[in-house]
Amino acid sequence: MTVLNAGQNFSGINVVMMNLHMILREAGSIYMEDSSAGIVFASILLTAACAASLQLDRHGRKVLLITSSVLTGSCLFVLAVYFNLKYVEYDIKRVSWIPIAAVMTYAASFKLGLGIVPIVVTAEIFPAKIKALGMTIADAVYVAWGIASLQMYQWLSASYGLQVPFYLFSVCAFSLALFTSFYIPETKGKSLEEIQFILKGHRNKFSSKNNATEIPLMTLKI
Repeated sequence: MTVLNAGQNFSGINVVMMNLHMILREAGSIYMEDSSAGIVFASILLTAACAASLQLDRHGRKVLLITSSVLTGSCLFVLAVYFNLKYVEYDIKRVSWIPIAAVMTYAASFKLGLGIVPIVVTAEIFPAKIKALGMTIADAVYVAWGIASLQMYQWLSASYGLQVPFYLFSVCAFSLALFTSFYIPETKGKSLEEIQFILKGHRNKFSSKNNATEIPLMTLKI
């Protein structure tokens, strides 16, 4: 959960939400007013969250989280390249539509999985006797990573330009996709006992236990 919460924040969601107008203004976007951009961004977040909640039990947690991380990282990388070209004074007037498109795609991509799956997983992986403590610690860690990501953005953008923090956030999003594929258990349709066996590294033990209970039933039938 610590890694998932870090991935959420270092995928830049708080930074983009709090600095959306400034980011678009620095990008030189002329295709949408700042006030309208904020409304559209929030609307996309809401729509994507509703869509993700309907897909959680259909496609599973890992698929949504990996897909969301890769798409989010791609959007952040596009923004980083755009600001990098602007930083070296490359003529980007003909592609000034890219930032607004990347930011809006980012909103949908993030909320598709990164914005909702960690919350669901937090509620599923902790046993009942420590769920309150576990979720409290997870929330505290989330706040700590949120503050760290905002401070990192302010320092890097002021010192090296806007492209550097977006490169960093992009790498973090891609890294979270790799971490998810190797370490995050698929909790879709699994009981708490099954999830605990998986977290302990006994992925086959639970299925073996089920198979063992089925043998006497088959014997009795024969």
